[in-house]
Amino acid sequence: TLANEVQRRVDEARDPLFAGTRARTQLAEARVDLGLAEHAYTAALARLALLTGGDPKGMDVVTTGFLDPSEVVVGPVDLTPLSLAVMMATVANGGTRVTPHLLKAVNEGDEFVPVPRPVPRSQVTLDPTTLAAVTDGLWRVVNNGGTGRRARIDGRDVLGKTGTAQVISLQGRVAAGDTERDLRDHGWFVFAAPAGAPEIAGVVFGEHNESSGLSAEVARHVMETYFAKKDGSPRPVLPLPPLPATPQVVLPVTAANQ
Repeated sequence: TLANEVQRRVDEARDPLFAGTRARTQLAEARVDLGLAEHAYTAALARLALLTGGDPKGMDVVTTGFLDPSEVVVGPVDLTPLSLAVMMATVANGGTRVTPHLLKAVNEGDEFVPVPRPVPRSQVTLDPTTLAAVTDGLWRVVNNGGTGRRARIDGRDVLGKTGTAQVISLQGRVAAGDTERDLRDHGWFVFAAPAGAPEIAGVVFGEHNESSGLSAEVARHVMETYFAKKDGSPRPVLPLPPLPATPQVVLPVTAANQ
């Protein structure tokens, strides 16, 4: 059952301090989803009865995998950075789910031979009105003083969205007290550019970087590097944080060193 699966993951968690709270929340959400699914099942039977004039008690609706708890994803592994990048690309290009791949060409000793790009996974039907609203919001996040403004590139119409993933709840952080564990939040940023005719899309996950704005800066550097390479321009240099000041050593004035 869902409860047993949640308990199993809590028992196996490397950091049970906050795993229990997270698992209980996920269990509550799963129960709500299950209740909504059961309600939809009942409503479907009622509509079927109205259409056919039959008795709902004697009818059935195919629910293969619909109400099966084993199909419900529970835990922190239900989303990957790569799946977020595909999602952003799909929204930016209007509904084509691209297939991620790593290999561009192969050289067996003579020359590089291009490897055909994989075909798209599928085509998603997106409502034009909804897509326009979402795209406008993603544009404003970066270009209208939003949380992703650090990713803005003049003339590139960058789309983006920031996100923060808590490592532990605020209450859990207080309960943890003085610990060597790094409990700082993770920062996310998904991006695509340019809007309307995207050429690049991706995601930056900053582990324990506390600010999704910092992830947006990394994304901007990635996009600037892509466009510079395409245009034959000098590659941008990511500025490094300043080094700590070196303390000056002052020798005491004595008769020996005067």
